Amino acid sequence: MHELFCSVCGMRFNARRTDKRYCSSKCQGRAGRLRRLEQTDITKAGGDCRTCGKHFSITPPSTNQRYCSEGCAREAARAQRRAFHRRNPKAQKTYNSRRPFKDSVIARLRRKHADLPSACESCGEGRILEVAHKPEFKRNGAWRIVANTQRHMIYCAKSLPVPDKDDPETWGGQQP
Repeated sequence: MHELFCSVCGMRFNARRTDKRYCSSKCQGRAGRLRRLEQTDITKAGGDCRTCGKHFSITPPSTNQRYCSEGCAREAARAQRRAFHRRNPKAQKTYNSRRPFKDSVIARLRRKHADLPSACESCGEGRILEVAHKPEFKRNGAWRIVANTQRHMIYCAKSLPVPDKDDPETWGGQQP
């Protein structure tokens, strides 16, 4: 046994190994938190956005931040997906052939929301071509997921409704 001193609290403790630095897991955790907070070289210097090149500051604990904003991160993810599909043109076909459900977004929404209309909510046409988000719930390029595709957030429309700020009927009485 070796008699050592804790690097955090300074208490004396016994250890089998000479390279042990902390008396307990509590002190080890505290040292880790202090080490992360002291990453001043990264946080003070900041970083350059990998999408737009803009310089941004980094605040702990996000010291691995690579983009200045969520929009730049989304754009980078889109670019990576496009590059993947350019490199692997048959990947989507392979994926689709292995998928158990070959259906559209609207078919998945119909299974989830039985009250979904079968005609366009703006013109009444019987076939729906796409799901459009209402202006107050727009996705801003984010993936279409359960959290951002609830029944109250979408239109069933032939095309995206383009609200005219002078015509209240196009924006449903609420200013876009």
